[in-house]
Amino acid sequence: MPNVEIALTGDLNHADSTDLLEVLIEAVDEGDCLIDATEVTKIDFGPLQVMVSASLDAAARARTFTVLAGADSAVAQAVSLHALGSQLALAEPVAENNEH
Repeated sequence: MPNVEIALTGDLNHADSTDLLEVLIEAVDEGDCLIDATEVTKIDFGPLQVMVSASLDAAARARTFTVLAGADSAVAQAVSLHALGSQLALAEPVAENNEH
């Protein structure tokens, strides 16, 4: 179970990179991280690079850094476009079962 869960939403542009970096550095400092990027509609290379950097920092500290993103999501498409799949762990979100 992650120590920190962060939800990212909307468009992530280059201008968001600095704020995102600060949030992710603090998160990795606290422990294992789960980043919910299922609601991200667009991501520029800057914020994507920040996520990769945070992931590598977490790995160097023996911590997990998992990004939830559907296969057709903006984040998954950007990771594929820039061939970053080996550097950023993406996980499919688990559908909630509301049956009783």
